[in-house]
Amino acid sequence: MVKGIFETHLNVANYLESAKFYEQLPGIEPLHVDHHRKSVFFWVGGKGRGMLGIRENYPSRQIQRQHFAFEVEEN
Repeated sequence: MVKGIFETHLNVANYLESAKFYEQLPGIEPLHVDHHRKSVFFWVGGKGRGMLGIRENYPSRQIQRQHFAFEVEEN
């Protein structure tokens, strides 16, 4: 289960397709969808603990390789 991350925002090619991936992860809860800004936001590790934002930025050349890491429970 994903336990936490403070806050991160990612540029993606398709915000709705990317949201389908993230919303299936354990510990990720929907927060807000902004269709005007082509953005989706999620709580991470519980409401108010951390936030993940994804924003469509395509076909802009500004999309770059990005990295972040979740804190997870050990089995």
